[in-house]
Parts: sequence; structure tokens; C-alpha cells
Amino acid sequence: MVNIIKKIAAYVIYYILWIVNTLIISFFYRPSIKGMENFPRKGPLLIACNHEDNSDIMFLSFLTYRRLYFLAHSGLFRKPARSRFFMKLFDQIQTAKGQSTNVVNKSVSFLKEDKIVAIFPEGTIDGGKTILKGHTGVARIAILSGVKVLPIAVVNSYGIMPRGRRMLVKIEKVNINIGKPMTFNEHIGKHENRKITRKATNKIMNEIKRLYKEA
Repeated sequence: MVNIIKKIAAYVIYYILWIVNTLIISFFYRPSIKGMENFPRKGPLLIACNHEDNSDIMFLSFLTYRRLYFLAHSGLFRKPARSRFFMKLFDQIQTAKGQSTNVVNKSVSFLKEDKIVAIFPEGTIDGGKTILKGHTGVARIAILSGVKVLPIAVVNSYGIMPRGRRMLVKIEKVNINIGKPMTFNEHIGKHENRKITRKATNKIMNEIKRLYKEA
């Protein structure tokens, strides 16, 4: 009974926040979006996006009414982070050092339930407008699940919600470029092969860089 109530509460609260987010993005930012036809309307999906700013999650959520499950740093799940309530309520995927296998397995389990998992392969906003080398978790998840990867570039979000700030602090013209889904079925069964996962990750990151330049 408790689980049912939690699921209902999570559903209602998520979509209330999604509506608020949609209104904010639509009214204040009105981002230019390219490649929306590449965004699947149904089925499991693994989104891979560059990470300029903490506001990037808002722009990704703006793209679809479907609920997104983000890979998020473990610090967001612990005190004193105010986000911990929503992280747990919305069943976001907690990442922690030394727990990559658990993170990959949970992400794959979500994808098997036809959910959308979103990941920022850089793992940090430290690079700002420079796209950093991606971690191989994105490739491991893609190869193990067999699910398509949707590369997305969010451009010029830098500084909208910088580190340490919980509010939007400026308005910028943001561009979003959505690429065509990528598949890695030729590597099925090789999700623990480091050479393969590095090669696949580099391919994803290179596509994100291309989309960034052409946004």
C-alpha cells in the first residue's frame, strides 16, 4: 500500500513540476530545437547529452512529456542537499565511486521497462562550454541493454544555474540539437571490454560535439 501511494505521489508531483518547467522554459527561454523528429515517442531510450550547466536537466525534460530518469551524483541524495527528497521520490539513479556496475545494471533494468534514462557522459559541469572526455558508462549501458542512444547537444546554457545556485540566475538564448539514434548492436556481449566501450563512448561524444557545433 505504501509503495502504491509513493508511486501515485511521485507521478502527480513529477507532472506538476514538469508543467511548471515547461512554462518557464517556454516563456523565458524559448529554445531553438533542431532534430525533434529524431526523438522517439515511445519505447526505451538512452539519452546522452553534453553538460554545460545544472539547468540542462530542465531543457532535456522540456523535450518530452515522458518521465526522465537521470544518472545523478550521490551527493544529491544525501543531507544537506535539498534535492535528496525529489531524487529519491522520482527514483533517479544514484552514481557513486566504485559502484559503476550497480549503476549500469539499474539503468538497464529501467530501460527494460521502456523508460527513458538520461546521462551526461562528462559527469560534471566543470568543462562549461568545452565538452570533456566522456565516461564509458554510457557505452556499457547501451551495449548491455541493446537500446538506442539519442545524442543531444544543449548549447549556451552555461551560467543559467551555476554550481552552488538553486535558482535560475540569467536568461540566455539556448539551442538544442537532437541527433539521430545510434545503435551498438555489433558489440552486444562486450559491455565489459574496455577498448570497445571506450571506442563506443568516443563515437557518442564526437556526435554530440558535431551537434553542438551545428546547433
